Amino acid sequence: MSRLGLLLAGIYISLIVFCLTLAYSAGSDYKGHYVLMQLPIALQISLLHKLGLSDTLRNLSWLSAYFLLAVPTCVVLYGIGFLMEAMSKLRKR
Repeated sequence: MSRLGLLLAGIYISLIVFCLTLAYSAGSDYKGHYVLMQLPIALQISLLHKLGLSDTLRNLSWLSAYFLLAVPTCVVLYGIGFLMEAMSKLRKR
């Protein structure tokens, strides 16, 4: 198990929790609520837009969008941490 991978994924999950907490405490500020809900997955949404797949998100709930975008991001972040640790161990040899 990669400690660095867990750290990177944990930071991302913490960012999600922080933004969702702020979004739900926004009260009647619907624009602020929308922006804070979108913020943790904004880069993934822009990638889908560049690939011409942004219409696939149009009818999804926030929960579905987070599941489809945030879970793979956590896996990628874990993989990056794993590879960085592996490269570090190889350099020490």
